[in-house]
Amino acid sequence: MDTLVHTTGYSRTTINWSVSVVYGLVAALLPCNTALLLPPTAVAFYHAQETWDLLTLASYSATILYRVSPLHPLSRYPGPFWCKTSKIWWSLLTLRGYGHYRLKVLHKRYGDVVRIGPNELSIRDPEAIAPLLGAAGVPKGPGIVGSILASGQRAEDTAMIGLVDVDEHLRRRRPWNRAFGSAAVKEYEPLIARRTRQLLDALSQQEGAVELGKWFNYFSYDSMCDMAYGGGSELLRDGDANNVWALLNHGVILGAFFCHLPWLGPYVGSIPGAAGPLTTLMGHARRFAAARIQRGSSTRDLFHYLNNEDLPEKPPPPTKQLVDDSILAILAGADTTSSAILSVVFCLATHPQAHAKLQTEVDKFFPAGEDILSAPDFKDMHYLSAVINEALRLYPPAPGGGQARKVPADASPVAVGSLILPPGTYFWIHAYSIHRDPRNFAHPDAFWPDRWLVASGRIPLAAASQPPTATSQPTTAPLTHNESAFFPFSHGPMNCPGKPLAQLELRMVVCAFLQRFRFRLAEGWDVREYERGYKDHFVASRPELPVVLEAR
Repeated sequence: MDTLVHTTGYSRTTINWSVSVVYGLVAALLPCNTALLLPPTAVAFYHAQETWDLLTLASYSATILYRVSPLHPLSRYPGPFWCKTSKIWWSLLTLRGYGHYRLKVLHKRYGDVVRIGPNELSIRDPEAIAPLLGAAGVPKGPGIVGSILASGQRAEDTAMIGLVDVDEHLRRRRPWNRAFGSAAVKEYEPLIARRTRQLLDALSQQEGAVELGKWFNYFSYDSMCDMAYGGGSELLRDGDANNVWALLNHGVILGAFFCHLPWLGPYVGSIPGAAGPLTTLMGHARRFAAARIQRGSSTRDLFHYLNNEDLPEKPPPPTKQLVDDSILAILAGADTTSSAILSVVFCLATHPQAHAKLQTEVDKFFPAGEDILSAPDFKDMHYLSAVINEALRLYPPAPGGGQARKVPADASPVAVGSLILPPGTYFWIHAYSIHRDPRNFAHPDAFWPDRWLVASGRIPLAAASQPPTATSQPTTAPLTHNESAFFPFSHGPMNCPGKPLAQLELRMVVCAFLQRFRFRLAEGWDVREYERGYKDHFVASRPELPVVLEAR
């Protein structure tokens, strides 16, 4: 029984375990003389059903005992008892969105490797990032297939992000690499600039406390529709009448749950109406894609590259593949970009010294009256880069570090130092825990942008501002700063392909926002709400951030 369990990583029978327990209890508790009241055929059926229930219960019990026994290949790794028995416990935990906090606590208790499922590990060792996620690393697991409630049986029916086969993934990624190369991103600047101006104009018309997260959501969704389809969305202009973001927020919660139960997702997806928000969002995206295909290429957007319009000698991909990949750009790109921008603004609003230093740098490079968006050049704005890196370290848009990986069932065990991953093992390299590990970053829970300037040699440690959590200014002790432990966009050839675009959007919006507005948190708002409302649903969900704006 457990051969299949360990080979696939997730047993299809796990979800039926509790049902079998009920069946067994019912059978055991039935009065012995019940059978005497039934006709012979019913008696035979009753005994057959009772026997089957008991065998099933025995089988599941044996599976559970094996998983918690020293005989299991992952028995050497510690973790909560219920995690060893089934992945259902952890799946339910993700619905609340606090899995990243829970994992950080578990790593503190158990160490750098924690068993969070029958065949699943969470890893907090930065030395494992390059070997396991790099070019010679381990393939992706089927978690995304579960998240999007798809079958995932054929590569052509799967979005690029869900491809498990490494060679097929890299082949499908080529147009993405062309779309996000330096030359292509340079061409996107006017698109991003236009949406940034629209965002600032909309914010300038608001009165009282402004919920910034909503407006950053509108900006990122409109921008990604520009990128993916050459247009199609006008949330900044018209508002969210179709509840796109409510559907998106509900969809990521649903997706995060089934990400941990990938065998169950396709079955639920086959139930009419069960995929609710995902179906609606995909319907919007398919209409955008159909319109883009019909009108052809007017700009060099992402669709231009995905459809091989830059390579006329190559035939276009199947329409379903094209649509699925463009949907991926919208769902992944819009949410993560909005999250990152909001985290930067929150960190600045709660750290006046850092805010003032970045304001000075923005005013130096873009004096009053100069249009940041006409010819943006951020390469020498080192404090801006430090602020963005620090916000991404504390609040990575994907707290889990990206998709889970899985050692193929027919492969040899993977060894990285003392870490041994048997065939069929799933694992996460947990970004949130690594980013906040004091062995990697001094004052790990503090927003301290100067750490990046000290580490790069731009300022001496003695000249750095004092970390918010420090009791005295360090001047001689070496700075603990391990940049190999910083991977907010994942790592290796299967990392986030949109990283260059996200960095452009972050720099452009943050600089333009600071040039245009003074801002402060709304009176009475509890700053602890941000930490409480920052949740892990594969991508980070954010709380509301009410801010009072004043034109500069």
